[in-house]
Amino acid sequence: MIRATKDTAFSISVGLVNADNSMGTGKTVNYEIRLHSNDSLKASGTMTESVNKAGLYYVNPNIDTADFYRVYISSSGYPSVTEDIMVTEEETKINSIQTDLTRVKQIESGRWKIINNQMIFYDSDGVTPILTFDLKDENGNPIEAFPKERVPV
Repeated sequence: MIRATKDTAFSISVGLVNADNSMGTGKTVNYEIRLHSNDSLKASGTMTESVNKAGLYYVNPNIDTADFYRVYISSSGYPSVTEDIMVTEEETKINSIQTDLTRVKQIESGRWKIINNQMIFYDSDGVTPILTFDLKDENGNPIEAFPKERVPV
C-alpha cells in the first residue's frame, strides 16, 4: 500500500524487467488512479521514464481528497500492476504528534522541582513552568515525599 497526504505530490514508480533480466527502456507505461469505493477515475496518463535509472517509470500525482484509491499500471508486453493508495489528512496529525513528542522529551529530560506539594516541570530555559501536578498520598492528601498520585493542576 502506498500512503500519501492529500494535496501533496507523491511518487508512484514501477520498474520494467524483460525476460532476460534487462530493464525495459523506452516503453510507454500508462497509469490510472481510481477511487476504491466506486471505481471512478481520479487521474490517468503516461508515466515518465527516469533519466537516472533505466527501466524505472514514475508519476507524481497530486490527490486533493483523503480517501482510498487504487492505481492500475500497464505497459504492452509486461504484466499489469495494481496497488492500493491511502490518501489521508495526516500532515496536521503528524505535526500534533511531533509537538507532543517534543513536550514528552522535555518533561522526561528537563528540569523539575517539588515545591509545596507540587511537582513542576520546566521548559528548556529551566525557568518557565510547562506542567504542574499536585502530589497526593494514598488518601488524597497533599504530600511531597513518596507521593502515590499526581493530579494535573
